Amino acid sequence: MSAPMEWLVVGLVAILAIIAVATMAKQRRVERARLAQLEAQTEAIMRQYGVPDPADPQHPYGRGQFSTPHPADPGGAPELPSSQDQRLQQVQRLALDGQKIQAIKQYREITGAGLAEAKRVVEMMSRPY
Repeated sequence: MSAPMEWLVVGLVAILAIIAVATMAKQRRVERARLAQLEAQTEAIMRQYGVPDPADPQHPYGRGQFSTPHPADPGGAPELPSSQDQRLQQVQRLALDGQKIQAIKQYREITGAGLAEAKRVVEMMSRPY
């Protein structure tokens, strides 16, 4: 192969590599934007239907809220949950124990939610944090 032909091949390979990197970078930006949009939608739905954020240690469904004191009140006991919170905790216990049908029934009784919504919420509750 002659020298000019080799430079042509090297140039074409370099151009293809640049195009591939640019395409991957654009795809990543699109994926990040889509992920941000989905996260915002999920948070809005969770707020609307009162589904707890698993990362929120202050929520009654959060791990350890009732086993350790609140950081702002090191010696005191945490505030007891309301009756509805207690009932929703029971729903979560049922969901975590695999009794999803009973959990869905109780969730619907407590909230008045439809079957599809209750099923989605119970499915989320059944996942350990």
